[in-house]
Amino acid sequence: MKINKVCEVCGCDTNSGYKIYYSKIINMYLCSKHYQQIKLYGEIKQRTRNDLNEIIIYDTYAEIILYDKNNEEKSRAIIDIEDVDKVKKYKWSEMGSGYATATYYRGDMKTSILLHRLIMGLDENIDYDHMDGDRKNCCKYNLRPANKLENAKNRLKPSTNSSGFTGVSWNKLKSIWRSYIQVGYKQKHLGYFDDIKDAAIERIKAEIKYYGEFRSLFNENRYIELYGEEDINNIKIA
Repeated sequence: MKINKVCEVCGCDTNSGYKIYYSKIINMYLCSKHYQQIKLYGEIKQRTRNDLNEIIIYDTYAEIILYDKNNEEKSRAIIDIEDVDKVKKYKWSEMGSGYATATYYRGDMKTSILLHRLIMGLDENIDYDHMDGDRKNCCKYNLRPANKLENAKNRLKPSTNSSGFTGVSWNKLKSIWRSYIQVGYKQKHLGYFDDIKDAAIERIKAEIKYYGEFRSLFNENRYIELYGEEDINNIKIA
């Protein structure tokens, strides 16, 4: 009579077609996956680099957990529940630019795909803008078609920025705040200001004027966080 051997970690067994090995290192029966982990790492890993992402489903959206090289949670991408089946077969990770990306084979060629492009379709001639500036928020309500110039307008604060506002910097020679904005491919000077609040407001006014619906809300939200909503509301009424 053939004895059914069971992995003592995950419960899979030989009756289900799995190969089960006995590990002398920890004196346990293990499936091939956990047996190899013991050989390679000396311990059982909760995740390996080959495991697909865990997807957590909530009432109105889902989160894809993105892992670092040590298989620890790094961040999460947000998608619509209806897109879970579309994305779950890929292994997703976070790029340095903040986008969620996966690799797949197109015929015999290995290539990569951005999460928001897979969700919206693979048309390489169309760019998409993340309306709230969060590149990992890939719910369809947050994605809109945009050309590269429009997409560039909606960016979060650069990592090199020290003022706390995009387009506001301290001029060391004049000991004063400078406000500026990129219009097309040219930088437009908006003025010098003694108070950083005034410099930030001038930048926000310019964003509304030149960027319109494609502007990033980072500066507005940051200003409201620090100083309240009154000044921002007055700008939009004027």
